[in-house]
Amino acid sequence: FLTNLSAVRRSFEQNGSHEQISAAHAARSGLSSLISWFHANDMSEHEHVPNFLIDLYASGLSRTAKMSHLIELVAECNSDISCLLEAIACCRGGTELLVKEGVTEAILSASAMYLKETGGARSGLYRSVEVVNAQFLYGHLSLINTMLSSDVPNLTFQRLIFDAA
Repeated sequence: FLTNLSAVRRSFEQNGSHEQISAAHAARSGLSSLISWFHANDMSEHEHVPNFLIDLYASGLSRTAKMSHLIELVAECNSDISCLLEAIACCRGGTELLVKEGVTEAILSASAMYLKETGGARSGLYRSVEVVNAQFLYGHLSLINTMLSSDVPNLTFQRLIFDAA
Protein backbone atom coordinates (compact mmCIF):
# COMPACT_ATOMS: atom_id res chain seq x y z
CA PHE A 1 0.00 0.00 0.00
CA LEU A 2 2.74 2.48 0.95
CA THR A 3 4.69 1.61 -2.19
CA ASN A 4 1.67 2.43 -4.34
CA LEU A 5 1.19 5.75 -2.56
CA SER A 6 4.92 6.47 -2.85
CA ALA A 7 4.91 6.01 -6.61
CA VAL A 8 2.62 8.97 -7.32
CA ARG A 9 3.59 10.43 -10.70
CA ARG A 10 4.98 13.95 -11.05
CA SER A 11 2.13 15.01 -13.35
CA PHE A 12 -0.29 14.00 -10.61
CA GLU A 13 1.70 15.93 -8.04
CA GLN A 14 1.51 19.07 -10.16
CA ASN A 15 -2.27 18.79 -10.63
CA GLY A 16 -3.22 17.01 -7.42
CA SER A 17 -4.52 18.49 -4.21
CA HIS A 18 -2.22 19.37 -1.36
CA GLU A 19 -3.68 16.53 0.72
CA GLN A 20 -2.89 13.95 -1.98
CA ILE A 21 0.64 15.30 -2.44
CA SER A 22 1.18 15.27 1.34
CA ALA A 23 -0.04 11.66 1.44
CA ALA A 24 2.54 10.67 -1.18
CA HIS A 25 5.34 12.41 0.74
CA ALA A 26 4.21 10.82 4.02
CA ALA A 27 4.04 7.39 2.37
CA ARG A 28 7.61 7.76 1.08
CA SER A 29 8.83 8.81 4.52
CA GLY A 30 6.93 6.02 6.26
CA LEU A 31 8.10 3.38 3.80
CA SER A 32 11.68 4.60 4.18
CA SER A 33 11.41 4.26 7.96
CA LEU A 34 9.89 0.79 7.71
CA ILE A 35 12.60 -0.38 5.32
CA SER A 36 15.26 0.95 7.68
CA TRP A 37 13.59 -0.83 10.60
CA PHE A 38 13.37 -4.13 8.69
CA HIS A 39 17.00 -3.72 7.65
CA ALA A 40 18.08 -3.24 11.26
CA ASN A 41 16.20 -6.40 12.26
CA ASP A 42 17.58 -8.26 9.24
CA MET A 43 21.13 -7.35 10.25
CA SER A 44 20.61 -8.67 13.78
CA GLU A 45 19.43 -12.05 12.45
CA HIS A 46 21.52 -14.77 10.89
CA GLU A 47 22.42 -14.91 7.20
CA HIS A 48 19.87 -17.64 6.47
CA VAL A 49 17.00 -15.21 7.04
CA PRO A 50 15.33 -14.37 3.71
CA ASN A 51 15.97 -10.87 2.44
CA PHE A 52 12.84 -8.82 3.04
CA LEU A 53 13.59 -6.57 0.03
CA ILE A 54 13.31 -9.54 -2.30
CA ASP A 55 9.93 -10.36 -0.78
CA LEU A 56 8.83 -6.75 -1.06
CA TYR A 57 10.06 -5.79 -4.53
CA ALA A 58 11.65 -8.58 -6.51
CA SER A 59 9.22 -11.50 -6.33
CA GLY A 60 6.67 -11.44 -9.10
CA LEU A 61 5.77 -9.17 -11.96
CA SER A 62 3.58 -6.72 -10.04
CA ARG A 63 6.25 -6.19 -7.38
CA THR A 64 8.93 -5.48 -9.99
CA ALA A 65 6.55 -3.01 -11.60
CA LYS A 66 6.24 -1.22 -8.26
CA MET A 67 10.01 -0.76 -8.09
CA SER A 68 10.00 0.42 -11.70
CA HIS A 69 7.47 3.11 -10.81
CA LEU A 70 9.74 4.34 -8.02
CA ILE A 71 12.74 4.38 -10.38
CA GLU A 72 10.73 6.35 -12.97
CA LEU A 73 10.29 9.09 -10.38
CA VAL A 74 14.07 9.50 -10.37
CA ALA A 75 14.06 10.09 -14.14
CA GLU A 76 11.26 12.63 -13.67
CA CYS A 77 13.48 14.66 -11.30
CA ASN A 78 11.35 14.00 -8.25
CA SER A 79 13.09 15.72 -5.36
CA ASP A 80 12.24 13.41 -2.47
CA ILE A 81 12.22 9.87 -3.91
CA SER A 82 15.97 9.60 -3.36
CA CYS A 83 15.56 9.28 0.42
CA LEU A 84 13.39 6.20 -0.04
CA LEU A 85 15.79 4.70 -2.57
CA GLU A 86 18.74 5.41 -0.25
CA ALA A 87 16.99 3.41 2.47
CA ILE A 88 16.64 0.56 -0.02
CA ALA A 89 20.27 0.89 -1.14
CA CYS A 90 21.49 0.56 2.46
CA CYS A 91 19.83 -2.84 2.83
CA ARG A 92 21.34 -6.20 1.98
CA GLY A 93 20.82 -6.64 -1.77
CA GLY A 94 19.26 -3.19 -2.11
CA THR A 95 21.87 -1.60 -4.34
CA GLU A 96 21.87 -4.66 -6.60
CA LEU A 97 18.09 -4.45 -6.88
CA LEU A 98 18.20 -0.74 -7.72
CA VAL A 99 20.94 -1.17 -10.33
CA LYS A 100 19.10 -4.09 -11.96
CA GLU A 101 15.94 -2.00 -12.10
CA GLY A 102 17.82 0.82 -13.88
CA VAL A 103 18.33 3.51 -11.24
CA THR A 104 21.66 4.60 -12.74
CA GLU A 105 20.07 5.05 -16.15
CA ALA A 106 17.27 7.05 -14.54
CA ILE A 107 19.78 9.33 -12.80
CA LEU A 108 21.62 9.87 -16.08
CA SER A 109 18.34 10.58 -17.86
CA ALA A 110 17.35 13.16 -15.24
CA SER A 111 20.74 14.87 -15.46
CA ALA A 112 20.56 14.98 -19.27
CA MET A 113 17.06 16.47 -19.09
CA TYR A 114 18.20 19.07 -16.55
CA LEU A 115 21.23 19.96 -18.66
CA LYS A 116 19.01 20.43 -21.68
CA GLU A 117 16.52 22.58 -19.76
CA THR A 118 19.20 24.85 -18.30
CA GLY A 119 20.93 25.39 -21.62
CA GLY A 120 24.06 23.50 -20.65
CA ALA A 121 24.57 22.53 -24.28
CA ARG A 122 25.51 26.15 -25.02
CA SER A 123 28.24 26.23 -22.42
CA GLY A 124 30.86 27.03 -25.09
CA LEU A 125 29.59 30.60 -25.26
CA TYR A 126 31.24 33.27 -23.16
CA ARG A 127 28.62 34.77 -20.94
CA SER A 128 27.69 35.20 -17.33
CA VAL A 129 25.34 32.51 -16.11
CA GLU A 130 23.89 32.10 -12.66
CA VAL A 131 23.52 28.42 -11.94
CA VAL A 132 20.90 27.36 -9.45
CA ASN A 133 21.10 23.68 -8.60
CA ALA A 134 17.82 21.86 -8.64
CA GLN A 135 16.79 20.19 -5.39
CA PHE A 136 16.71 16.73 -6.98
CA LEU A 137 20.45 16.90 -7.77
CA TYR A 138 21.36 16.72 -4.09
CA GLY A 139 19.25 13.62 -3.64
CA HIS A 140 20.70 11.96 -6.73
CA LEU A 141 24.25 12.65 -5.58
CA SER A 142 23.51 11.28 -2.13
CA LEU A 143 21.91 8.17 -3.65
CA ILE A 144 24.95 7.56 -5.87
CA ASN A 145 27.27 7.97 -2.86
CA THR A 146 25.19 5.53 -0.81
CA MET A 147 25.21 2.95 -3.59
CA LEU A 148 28.94 3.31 -4.19
CA SER A 149 29.68 2.84 -0.49
CA SER A 150 27.48 -0.25 -0.13
CA ASP A 151 28.81 -3.78 -0.11
CA VAL A 152 27.93 -5.12 -3.58
CA PRO A 153 29.32 -7.80 -5.88
CA ASN A 154 32.08 -6.72 -8.26
CA LEU A 155 29.83 -6.75 -11.34
CA THR A 156 27.32 -4.40 -9.72
CA PHE A 157 30.12 -2.15 -8.45
CA GLN A 158 31.69 -1.99 -11.94
CA ARG A 159 28.33 -1.04 -13.43
CA LEU A 160 27.92 1.71 -10.84
CA ILE A 161 31.41 3.07 -11.53
CA PHE A 162 30.86 2.95 -15.29
CA ASP A 163 27.51 4.74 -15.07
CA ALA A 164 28.76 7.31 -12.54
CA ALA A 165 31.72 8.28 -14.73
